[in-house]
Formats: sequence, structure tokens, C-alpha cells
Amino acid sequence: MSHTFCEDTSQGLAQVGDRRRQRASRSYTPADPLLTAREAAAETGRALSTFYRDLRAGLLPQPCLRVGRSPRWRRSVLRASLGLAD
Repeated sequence: MSHTFCEDTSQGLAQVGDRRRQRASRSYTPADPLLTAREAAAETGRALSTFYRDLRAGLLPQPCLRVGRSPRWRRSVLRASLGLAD
């Protein structure tokens, strides 16, 4: 076993790590994302408990999708219900 092999391997691992960091740094954001309850509350400027209270009172739209037991709202629908422009 030579040191050259170990050095080449470490350089190769460094290059793989660089590619992974580059791939992880790229992010895709859809034009109209589905938001979780926590994200929707933040988007509307409410605390999570206030968000759910306003939802029950009919001040906010019902979720457009349920993933398991997790409701999801479209950002555009929430913003439209609040009278905000996209």
C-alpha cells in the first residue's frame, strides 16, 4: 500500500463532498408551493394557534390537500383570501 493511493483517495473524497454541497445548495421553489400549517401561519403573519382559530372561524380557506393527517394550503389561495397580491 502506497501513500499515493491514500492521497488520491482523499482528493477524490474531497471532490465528491464538493459536488454534494453544490447539489444541496441548489434549491427548487415552485411558483405556487403547498404550505404546511406552520408555514401557512407564518405566511399570514399569525401564530399557529391563531391560524387554526381563524381557520375554524372561516376567516381563512380550508386546506386544498391532506397528506396523511397534515393539511396543505396553496400560497396563492392564502394570499388571495387575505387580499394580498402575488
